[in-house]
Formats: sequence, structure tokens, C-alpha cells
Amino acid sequence: MSLLSLRTKLAALLGVLMAALVALICYVQWRIMGHQDEILVLAAILIVAGLPLFLIGIAIISGMTGRLRRLIAVMESARGIDTLKPLPEFAIPVSHGDEIDQLGHAFNALVRRTNSQIEMVRTTDTARRDLFANVSHDLRTPLAALRGYVETLLLGGDAISARDTRMYLEVAMRQIEQLSRMVDELFNLARLDAPDAQLRRETFHPSELSQDVVQKFETLAAKANVRIEPELGETLPLVEGDVALLERVLSNILQNALQHTPGGGRIAVGTDLSGSDVRFTVRDSGSGIAAHDLPFIFDRFYKVDASRKAADGSGLGLSIVKAIVERHGGSIQAANHPDGGAVFTITLPSLPN
Repeated sequence: MSLLSLRTKLAALLGVLMAALVALICYVQWRIMGHQDEILVLAAILIVAGLPLFLIGIAIISGMTGRLRRLIAVMESARGIDTLKPLPEFAIPVSHGDEIDQLGHAFNALVRRTNSQIEMVRTTDTARRDLFANVSHDLRTPLAALRGYVETLLLGGDAISARDTRMYLEVAMRQIEQLSRMVDELFNLARLDAPDAQLRRETFHPSELSQDVVQKFETLAAKANVRIEPELGETLPLVEGDVALLERVLSNILQNALQHTPGGGRIAVGTDLSGSDVRFTVRDSGSGIAAHDLPFIFDRFYKVDASRKAADGSGLGLSIVKAIVERHGGSIQAANHPDGGAVFTITLPSLPN
């Protein structure tokens, strides 16, 4: 049923009701008084008096159907919009508080939710395209190097000395290890992004976790002539989380700090309270992070300048670190210390005492 026919039928129904009312009043008057002339006069009076009411009813019906027409026009325009474009909302300049307004508000709520989902899809699609582009770029470099050394060995044959053969094979092995690490990091990142990913939660003391990580890097730090100084709080509340993943977080940050701290430098690893949360800090005495890199270092595949990255870095390490921390309900920040060096700060919710 079109809105025009609806308005016509409502007007016709109103007219029939008024005619029936007039007829009923005239019939009752005739039965009581029995004067036909007076009945005709009364009918004329009722018709004349009822005409304004009839016109008011028509205006009300027109207003209702007009708002419905506008709402349907907006719905029709939304249906014709291309995929992944925002949908228009229904304008309600004056609220009448009736069912049509309720229908308009419900439609607008649906539009806002749909637009939010469209924006999420667009963001995800952009991230997916960037991911494929970055993966393709980062895989191409070690594959090209690996292919070059293998081809050299194949073409050179016996002309290549045993010493050079071993050197080429060692370089090729490093490229294979880099590819393997990148594939593992992509797998771990995909697993952390999965909404149904489960954490193996257990209760632990934050200072004990930090101490374990420090001990793991003491030998490497001694070879690099770098001091690791634990500054661990003893009376801290317990934390619940996946110990293996959180150990990986601290190990990644401490390894980066060790790579960027010159000989004779120091790295401070601390745990303390920040309000009701437990705070982990790793501060090195290196060159710090360039100001233009700081906002992006946790982005996937973002690589800082040569002074703050490993030669074989994939640009995924810190993004995985951030994903792990956020899966535990925490946060991570990076900054430059006023006295020099970079500071990474992780906060995790603690268990109530």
C-alpha cells in the first residue's frame, strides 16, 4: 500500500465516520421529535460545524503521512548507497513523541551502528592491505639474498673454496632464520588478534618475573659490557596472567635495550606501583628514540632509524608486545628520558589483596 493511498483511505474513513455520526444524530432527533424540517436544518448545521474538524483531520493525516514519506525516502536512499559508504540518518527537527518518531530514532540507531561497523570494515581492510604489502616487501629481501647465495654455490661449483662455501652457507642460514622468525611472529600476531584466543592465566609476583628475565640476559649483557640493574619492589600485589607471554614481553624490550645501549652503559629494570596497577619499567642509557618515531613504534611493520633497530628486525616485535599487554588489560608506553636513553613502561592490573 502506497502512502498516497493510505492518506486517501484515512481521509475517506474520516469522512465516512463523520457522515455516520451526522446520520446517527439526525436519526435520534427524528425518533425523538419527528420534525423532518428541523432534522434537515440540524443536519446542515452538523455538516457545516464538522467541516473544520474534517479539514483538521485531513491536515493531521497529511502531517503523519508526510513524515512517513520522508522516512521511507531516507530508507530508499540508504538502500541504493554503494557498499562501504556511510548511510544517511533521518532528520527529526521537531520531536512529536509518537510512534513515527520512535521508528525514526530506531532507524537512526541502526544507521549509526551500521556506519560504525562499516568504518571498522574499512579500517580492517586498509590494515589487511598494508599487512600484505609489508609482508611481501619484508619477505622479498631475505629471499632474494638466499637465492643469490644458493645460485652462487650452484654456478661456482668446485671453483668456490671450502672457506667461501661455508661463508655463503652461513649467510644463507641467517636469512632462513630471519624468514622463520618473521613467519613465527606473523603466526603469533594472528593468534593474539583472534577473538577466541585463550590465555594460560596464573598468579605470579611481578618482581619475580622481572628477576627471571634479568638473569636470562646477564651473560649477554656482560659480554657487551652493559650493566643490568634491577630495581624491584618486594611488597607488590600479585598479578594474574600468561607468564610465558609476559616473559616474552619483558625479554623483547630488554633485548632491544641491550642492542641499543653502548658498552659501559646501563639498563635499569624496575617494578613498582602505579595507583592500583603494577608498573614494569625498562630504561636504557642509549641514544633514545627519535621524536618522529615515538608515535609509531608499536605499529605493525614500522621500523625506526638505523640507530634503534636490529639489522634483521621485521618491525613486528613491539606490535606483538603491545598486543600481549592489551590482552591482559594493560597498557604500554615508550618515551625518552630527560637524562638520555629510552624508557618503556608497562602497567598491568593487580589482584586485590
